[in-house]
Amino acid sequence: MVQVQNNSQMKDRNDAIMMKKGHMTPEAYLKNYSELCYLQEFPLIKQVCTELQTRFKEICYTEYDNVLQQMADLLEIDAQLQMFLDFFRHDFFKEIELAEEEIVEMIKKDKNVYYRQMAGIGTNQKAPHGLIYLSEK
Repeated sequence: MVQVQNNSQMKDRNDAIMMKKGHMTPEAYLKNYSELCYLQEFPLIKQVCTELQTRFKEICYTEYDNVLQQMADLLEIDAQLQMFLDFFRHDFFKEIELAEEEIVEMIKKDKNVYYRQMAGIGTNQKAPHGLIYLSEK
């Protein structure tokens, strides 16, 4: 009996094959953040995260003259998605009692120092030379 796969199953299978070969697709990478697109309690955050994911894919599929600028743009989006995910997974949305707008603004403000903070480097210190810091402005 021949088993027919729908487009979603084929895409999931292709993503898995690409990851095994060392080639990650934007869609496969963004699956880490998919739960952010279903936050019914937080419509603004849901909208912002959906827009960030769309922009991430656009950047990935756009040919850049400068690959380092492309990476910087991707890192900036990734930092925001990671912060939103941290907020969601640790239930900080309810804990800190900030309005959605305040959370979005805080994350937009902190996106350029996220990787520095993750590395334990203060904002008053010079970041070491490294690709991960390309998103700093």
